Amino acid sequence: MDGEKRDKHMMEIQRTSSLPHDVIIEILSRVPPKSLSRFRCVSKQWYHLLTHDHEFIARHSKWSKKNPLLLTRRYILDENWETSKKATVQLTSVNLDGNVTDKFNIVIDELIQTFISCGPLSLICCNYSLYLCGPSFHELVRVPHRSRICLQNVGIGYVPSSSEYKIVHWFEARRFGDRNMVCEVLTFRRAVKISFGSWRGCRACPWSACTEKSPLCVDGNIYWARSSGWKERSILSFDLEKEDFSIINYPSCDVKTYSFLEFAGIKGSLFVLGCSAETSTMAVWLLDKDEKSWVLEHRISLFPFAVNFLISSDSQSEEILIHTEQKGLIGYNVRTQTSRRIKYFEGVRSYNKPCLYHYCISPLCTTTYDQ
Repeated sequence: MDGEKRDKHMMEIQRTSSLPHDVIIEILSRVPPKSLSRFRCVSKQWYHLLTHDHEFIARHSKWSKKNPLLLTRRYILDENWETSKKATVQLTSVNLDGNVTDKFNIVIDELIQTFISCGPLSLICCNYSLYLCGPSFHELVRVPHRSRICLQNVGIGYVPSSSEYKIVHWFEARRFGDRNMVCEVLTFRRAVKISFGSWRGCRACPWSACTEKSPLCVDGNIYWARSSGWKERSILSFDLEKEDFSIINYPSCDVKTYSFLEFAGIKGSLFVLGCSAETSTMAVWLLDKDEKSWVLEHRISLFPFAVNFLISSDSQSEEILIHTEQKGLIGYNVRTQTSRRIKYFEGVRSYNKPCLYHYCISPLCTTTYDQ
């Protein structure tokens, strides 16, 4: 939309609302997508504002990323599972004040192996099928996959430079008696009508990785935990733009000190968090991408709390989400070095381990796949 048309639409909206342009955008940028979709029907002016105004879209995206939501899930098998092969996934969205913002169900025709979050999307991985879930609009889209290989090592990430998403699948292939790790990639964009395509081959992966933990996308890279014992613990990285694999070693530390090491996205960068059960402390290392080394940023005292698990995220937020036995969910701000207790929601404990996502005003149902 050019500047003249945009100004005209805003003038029409302001006549009916008597509010300045900046105030209208500030208010609407905090409204959930489902409500905004209804507002589009108010008038042509509202429709153009909510779908074409770049300032509004950017403001809504920025606010959503700074206010991520917890997505908890619970799996329920159909009573006639043996014949129907259908399972219901109950998804509950919770803000970081502990308030439930949304609830909905989706039905999958296969048992779910992994549930991965990437920004406003979730990737549901079964043994032989993939689904994209858009929690903002309760959408579920089956991803075409022609390979008969079991889907175990799958990740999803966003490429900021091209505004594309990529699903990466790597698996072991046998040729002439040899075993090699083969990688395939599916590229797609949201709400862009392009031709239906398929997976394409990528560079071979010379390493394997642990599939017990979900991968994480941070700053244009997908990271998997690679483990064959403490001495060889490392992180497998896939550069989404270059489509190249590499290995990142964990920070040098006494492995006996920490009950577990996990990586997370904080402020758009990769961090490794090491928790010590004996001393109730957590060490926080930042990856210096230029030097390809780790910098110890913080050493946090969690006494007297015992850590159950961390909620990994690719969030732009400055908080680390820590689930403790004594106080439930705690948010620790790495910049201010302060913590707050997040109002407890039973789903964090009784449901599967939650993940973080953020609102998106673009629906998933118009997504198509690129060659």
